[in-house]
Amino acid sequence: MITHSYSIMLLLLIIIIILLTIISIKFKQYNEMKKIAYTDPVTGGLNYNKFRVDAELILKSNKKEQFALVCTDIDNFSYINYTFGYKFGDKILAKISNIINKNLGTDELCARRSDDTFVLLLKFKDKNSVKKRLSLLHNKCNEIKSIKDNNYTLFMKKGIYIIHKKEYDISLIVGKAEHSKRTIKTSLTNTLSFYDDKIHKELLHEKALENSIASSLKKNEFVVYLQPKISLTTKEIIGAEALVRWQHPLEGLISPDKFIPLFESNGYIVDLDFYVYKKVCTLLKKWIDNNKPLIPISVNVSRLHVANNNFANSFKKIVDEYKIPSNLLELELTENIFLKNVSDVLNMINALKKMGFILSIDDFGCGYSSLNLLKELPVDIVKLDKGFFKPDGLDKKDKYVVSGIINIAKDLNLQVLSEGVETQEQAEFLQSSQCDMAQGFLFAKPMPIEDFETLLKETNNTI
Repeated sequence: MITHSYSIMLLLLIIIIILLTIISIKFKQYNEMKKIAYTDPVTGGLNYNKFRVDAELILKSNKKEQFALVCTDIDNFSYINYTFGYKFGDKILAKISNIINKNLGTDELCARRSDDTFVLLLKFKDKNSVKKRLSLLHNKCNEIKSIKDNNYTLFMKKGIYIIHKKEYDISLIVGKAEHSKRTIKTSLTNTLSFYDDKIHKELLHEKALENSIASSLKKNEFVVYLQPKISLTTKEIIGAEALVRWQHPLEGLISPDKFIPLFESNGYIVDLDFYVYKKVCTLLKKWIDNNKPLIPISVNVSRLHVANNNFANSFKKIVDEYKIPSNLLELELTENIFLKNVSDVLNMINALKKMGFILSIDDFGCGYSSLNLLKELPVDIVKLDKGFFKPDGLDKKDKYVVSGIINIAKDLNLQVLSEGVETQEQAEFLQSSQCDMAQGFLFAKPMPIEDFETLLKETNNTI
């Protein structure tokens, strides 16, 4: 009897041990899963989901102190990835995260939100103290050895929102800081921007525009304008660029700089691009059917199209539907597109090139240009950024750079077009430098299609 009771107790003990072992394993697995769920894979710090949870708890539990939300990103970080490699870029992001976290106090947080964007929850006393802290963090980040060894300087844009009492919606708070950051035009002087009434009104206006986008596309409220491209040799109109304006029923004609950034941030730029492609094909079809003089028209390709593996086929389908020869369409890809997802971009433009479309690099020289782009990419035209052509004239350095790019492009059998030409002096310099084409107010501003057709007819392709 005693032996039987002992056996039962031993069995129960074994079962308890097994259960405790299973619970221990499950608990460890749970902790590991929790760690993975809340850890950023690049920096090893908090991820954005964990940041939102913790930030809300801090704001609700800490009633005495005020906080500020900072949204910051690194200007042209894609250049680091492109030049030094993604592994190098990830190491820099991890080091930046480590530096920021080491300089945080109690109830302060930092997380990588996406790509090279970080969000910080900081205790707030006054604007000057926040500025000093952010300046200190910026300087510490630029002390990273691998950054100094490569003679590279990090420039960071910072949008700051001062959080009010009983304001706990982290997504909304981050959105306001992000919007404040987007108002910064340049970060070369470590610029920052505090969310204020002016930015609040802009955000409300932006939201109102955003809510009307879908219906505006259906109602054809977007109008295509054309800006002539001029041959610097013959002074003839040899092409045009399609630009879009928003003919809003309440606000009148809205220029693209007011809504294109919004469309890029919410993804509607893809719909708008295809809207423009169809309008341009409709125009070219009309010219063909009426035996009008034909010139190629260029259209812009947003960076968001790179993620769509079927973009080239979708574009070709539209062109074929209108029966337009592919050599009448030029696709302009901004220089910055090539600094991310290089392999995807190459696949896309190789497909477009095989289909017979003209390809150009737009805004060349606006950022951290790599001349390797010119020899690696199967493009036809290089469009020099208008930033080279200042209203007060070209200085010596500008002339050397512009002439150098033109010479290299010529050696690679590429055509060169200069944007933003506003003076006769600039035009004469470009012509003497063997630049092929020019766009700018010296020749003509962007204009409605009807006005462009009249100009083309009246001048017989000559300005």
